[in-house]
Amino acid sequence: MIRANFLHVASQASSDACGTKSSLCIENDAMHLSELQYCDVTIEGMSEPVVALKDSGAQISLVKLDLISDLNLPKYRTIAIRGVVGDSVDAALVQLKIKPFPDPQYENIVLWYINVMFAACDLSTDVDVILCKSVVNQLDELEAYNVPKCSVEAPAPVSVSVVTTRSAADKCLDLSDITTVVSELSDGGNDDDNISLSTNSTPCTSSGSSADLNAEQQVDESLKRAWSFAEQNKCNFYVKDGFLYHRDEVLGQKVEQLCLPEGRRSPGLS
Repeated sequence: MIRANFLHVASQASSDACGTKSSLCIENDAMHLSELQYCDVTIEGMSEPVVALKDSGAQISLVKLDLISDLNLPKYRTIAIRGVVGDSVDAALVQLKIKPFPDPQYENIVLWYINVMFAACDLSTDVDVILCKSVVNQLDELEAYNVPKCSVEAPAPVSVSVVTTRSAADKCLDLSDITTVVSELSDGGNDDDNISLSTNSTPCTSSGSSADLNAEQQVDESLKRAWSFAEQNKCNFYVKDGFLYHRDEVLGQKVEQLCLPEGRRSPGLS
């Protein structure tokens, strides 16, 4: 952070070479001063960053006493601080932990702070912190850890009516509760007939035996086309252990689906 400073001056000339009294007033003539340099720092124990003035001519860093009054820091000793003009003032030596506070588009990945000895006193400047050159150099080194922020958008949620996996193969499930519908039975088109499929690869139910289920599959009118497709090895229908199944892929996982006869389907899927 840089602030440019300008000083407006008026000059007075008294006499010329001939001794004739004359005056010359130069008004609104801008004299360019050295630019003041600032930086934002994070002080451990404070929630907000602080603007600090970089002062290459200072022998010790300074902090405004009011700024750190709530931190309850131990005071090591008292020293006298003398400026360019004016009388010296007493200041307490305190230790603060600071690190750079980056621009909004960056983040500092440094996990540690640097320990800095400050002279705490009542500053008459418009900033709360003045940093000497050695501290500025240490902060500059830590700025190498400022990296651009990356915004990663969360992937859109995937909604499925049923998740089918092979992990349920060793469980006996109620086939009326876990069903889905396959509506594309032909090679390239849609068919009005729906076939209900279970995700349980072990044909066992709470209402009847496996033999009963197999018999119901054989005589169910809605499964006739699926049996035909299985015989032709089409549309991912196949027969295993005498039962009619369908192969599918859900969320990138290959699954086996048991085809349910109409009497075992949930009402909403019939």
